[in-house]
Amino acid sequence: MALNSKNNKRRPISIWNTWHLKLVIQKTISRLAFIRGITNSLANFFSSSVLLGIITLVQLAAGAILGANISLSFTLSNYTDLSISALSTIIWDGIHSFTLYTVLFAVALTLLRALSDSYVANQRQKLAIRLAQEQRSLPDSLWLRKYHEEYMPTVMTINNAIKQSFDSGNFDDEEIKKHIITLLSYARDMAMSWDSNHKEGYAANLMLYAPSTLRIAQFIKAHWKQNHIFFDANNPYSVKAQISGILYVAASVNSEKTFYGRKENENNPPLILPVCLDEDLHTNEYLSKQTLPGAPEAFRLGSYHYTENLLTEIERWLNEDCWSYYSESQAQDIYERYKDDHSSRSLVSIPVKLPTHVQIPDTGVDLKEGLSVAVLNVYSKNARMLRGNASDFNEFCRPLVSTLALCIAAYEIWTKLPSGEDENGYVDPKSDGDET
Repeated sequence: MALNSKNNKRRPISIWNTWHLKLVIQKTISRLAFIRGITNSLANFFSSSVLLGIITLVQLAAGAILGANISLSFTLSNYTDLSISALSTIIWDGIHSFTLYTVLFAVALTLLRALSDSYVANQRQKLAIRLAQEQRSLPDSLWLRKYHEEYMPTVMTINNAIKQSFDSGNFDDEEIKKHIITLLSYARDMAMSWDSNHKEGYAANLMLYAPSTLRIAQFIKAHWKQNHIFFDANNPYSVKAQISGILYVAASVNSEKTFYGRKENENNPPLILPVCLDEDLHTNEYLSKQTLPGAPEAFRLGSYHYTENLLTEIERWLNEDCWSYYSESQAQDIYERYKDDHSSRSLVSIPVKLPTHVQIPDTGVDLKEGLSVAVLNVYSKNARMLRGNASDFNEFCRPLVSTLALCIAAYEIWTKLPSGEDENGYVDPKSDGDET
């Protein structure tokens, strides 16, 4: 870690911390997870029909043995004068140990069978509830109809238009920005109509990626006050050495539709999040180990990242997964930041990857197929958006995300590239000013 890191003193694991105590308990339980497998196997065995037949035979045999034993216990011919207490004493004293153990064995098997039936029935009920919830998490027929009749035709029209621009070399900057806003609006509307119980409080934004090889320090410095809590550094000048790049909001759609591009907005400073890629760990000894859920994690993993409850996830992230990488004050500041943001309670972040190789000889741009250039965030003020089914939503969004990637590539090419452009054709979020 760099010497100017704000977190040289890390938080140690302590059982006096309630989160850590819970973490220790959870890890202990996870290590004993095999017990659940054994329990399920035993419950299924005792609930089987074969064992039911065996238990029935054991019960009949125990009853016959007990009846024979009791009859042999009475040697007198007249018992009318005996009290109940005396009869009980005769019966109990006359029971043979083999009879007693046989009856106890039959009773134990019967109780085990009853407990197993109850456990298996409870597990089946939970499975049925989960299957019902999964079924309800799927989009309805009206959503599917709108998807095929409205969303996809427009997405494919935009896709074809962008491909024609690449073929001809003529890029209309304003038209491309309109396409990006349209695609973001569709992503927002798709999520909103997917959640039939909620019809408001949804938004989508596009976060472009700028690697640390670009001149990004001035951009970070300009918005350091609003974003410093996310970085593992004391000042904006040392950030570049500790990250692989940044993600910054370039466009958003909520109650308003706004395209920022690389322009600053004093009234609404852009959100900037650090990205630390695993492949840079071996080449950069100062690379921060801090990560955040959502867009940075989706970009790092190269796959969608879904958060049912962002506040709970952030709390778990800071207090469990990345506990030793954050100072107490930084962790508290990040948690308070998300706690005060009521617009985002659940989130799905989808990496935007180029669906094809993009090469423009005139500008020297060479973007390889599968290269991640941005992240699409769709979020809601309601917890558990998409009814928990982000996997299917991600699949439905594939054509939209691919088209969005082409729009980003086309917009970056059309815009005048600054001198700080790197060999992959990425563009500095803010090209004015000298790099510090």
